[in-house]
Amino acid sequence: MKKKVIILGSTGSVGTQALEVIESSSELEVVALAAHSNAELLTKQAAQFNVKHTALAAQDDISEFVKNTTADIVLNAISGAAGLEPTLAAIESGKDVALANKETLVVAGEQVMKAARDRGVQIIPVDSEHAALHQALQNISPDLIHCLILTCSGGPFYGRSRQDLEQVTPTQALAHPTWEMGPKISIDSATLVNKGFEIIEAHHLFGLPYDQIKVRIHPQSKVHGIIQLKDGNSILVASETDMKIAIHYALYYPHRQPTNLPHLDFDESWTFTKPTSEPLEGIELGYQAGRANKGAEFVAANDAAVQDFLDKKISFLQIYEQIKSEI
Repeated sequence: MKKKVIILGSTGSVGTQALEVIESSSELEVVALAAHSNAELLTKQAAQFNVKHTALAAQDDISEFVKNTTADIVLNAISGAAGLEPTLAAIESGKDVALANKETLVVAGEQVMKAARDRGVQIIPVDSEHAALHQALQNISPDLIHCLILTCSGGPFYGRSRQDLEQVTPTQALAHPTWEMGPKISIDSATLVNKGFEIIEAHHLFGLPYDQIKVRIHPQSKVHGIIQLKDGNSILVASETDMKIAIHYALYYPHRQPTNLPHLDFDESWTFTKPTSEPLEGIELGYQAGRANKGAEFVAANDAAVQDFLDKKISFLQIYEQIKSEI
């Protein structure tokens, strides 16, 4: 029997790639699609995949849509804090969650993870870094973990001076060197706030204190997560920079299936360095907000600041100032 999948945010980057994964699968079936406002593309997707249940967040209650649709797993690729309630709705209705919406855990990580434990459902991360750590942690006792390491490409501006960053335009900030993403997450990656979110997300997903969660700059973006064990060994997960690999893992979990997705050739050098906190402050702000239990404030302040930057109301570096005023 096929695993039935609901995709929230189906017209975005992760949603469209998830549909590509499902299209090539004989074991996955998409039964419902929801988008924010792109009704034209949503209609085309529904026709292509013979999906009868669709919703638009601009006019429908997505949480009720999730509750009332029969499925095994919900892929939540909604952007921003709006992803929280649909995640809780999926958990409440007993559906596993393939989570690409990191704000869900940044805003309400304790609540979400407790709800998942109480209902006996799985939260499987779709972010490449957390998907890597999730894989590496299989059959590893928590008391053997020395630390988790999230890797970070550094975005388009790592290593630039403060003077350079004062002149950054939205167009430049949207040009990520490694990943193809939507505008909001592209700006978050440029500021490294995205990595700050991921630190809080890892804290809740894996139940480790912030002192055991590290970040390393890895421009090649081939190693996505590393676990260092107390016995001196390290376990890493590496793959090509293709989000469909993490999506495939999450949708099939706990099983694995072959794919036609690319493999690494191991024909290049990889580098890892400790991040600096200046002038890109996103990582440090993640630790600060996480330790102060101000994830919700962090997300809200960043959402507002990113929109102001895209609207050319503030400069790139003023994003940090707006966030710091709230956390």
